[in-house]
Amino acid sequence: QEVKFKTTVAVPKIMKADHEWMIMDFDHYTVKGSPLDFSFLTKNDAPAGKYGFLRAAGDHFEFEKRPGKPVRFWGVNNSGDANFMSHEESERLADDFASLGYNIIRFAGFDHLLAGTGAASSLDFQTENLDRIDYLIAALKKRGIHITFELYQSRIPYPDEIPGLPAALSWKNKKNYKALLFLSEPVMRNLEQFAEKLLNHVNPYTGLPWKEEPAIAGIGLVNEDPLWIQLNGCSADVRNMFEKAFEAEAKRRNWKVSGKNREQLYTRFLHEQYGKGFRRIAGFLRRLGVRPMITD
Repeated sequence: QEVKFKTTVAVPKIMKADHEWMIMDFDHYTVKGSPLDFSFLTKNDAPAGKYGFLRAAGDHFEFEKRPGKPVRFWGVNNSGDANFMSHEESERLADDFASLGYNIIRFAGFDHLLAGTGAASSLDFQTENLDRIDYLIAALKKRGIHITFELYQSRIPYPDEIPGLPAALSWKNKKNYKALLFLSEPVMRNLEQFAEKLLNHVNPYTGLPWKEEPAIAGIGLVNEDPLWIQLNGCSADVRNMFEKAFEAEAKRRNWKVSGKNREQLYTRFLHEQYGKGFRRIAGFLRRLGVRPMITD
């Protein structure tokens, strides 16, 4: 049934300062000490990491130096260029996060911005950007705010950076990287190289390498990486590589593949590839000396 709404307005309503309306100057930064300043929630726990590294304990999180006391986190994503601001801007941003009562911030979409203009590869970090994100970590830590991030989110390898793969393969489709990580040794090694360079780096403002920073609550491996999801958006050549790998694995294990069970066996294959890849990179990080929690 058609519904018609009357859209004409007989008398326009003009908002102005009077007995019903008042002018209000808006500044999205919270005034320190005001009723909207929730920085007291993290003030007593500053600097972040004072209780040691976060760990899983049964059905909850707790800090290693404060066992038996569950920890809960609330926070937001800090995306892209916002991770690489000037020192002054980072101080103000950290104050803003603290005033909102946040105790954790996720660095999102930062990995592709570490490489500088004219870099030889995506592993060639720009000194200025590395300095800026180092400073942001220190500013957040000082206010009792923890950090989390993934090792791969949006970094695009340069042409010829990863050997042994079809020259026409497009890395601009990030799902290709996310999927091939669990199938291709060169892609896995590329991520390990990135992780090694980033996590061994010593933050001059905290005096600690990232891998030993207790203010880092957890490190995810790859953002949104389930194979059965990523493959749907991959290029055809990547999907073909997985199909061939599945056929080889089915033959090796003497699976009797038919039209009825193919989907089930292929899903099993993807799960197993995913598991092997996760254990590979997680083991690599532990051997590297990474102390924060590892997740995915």
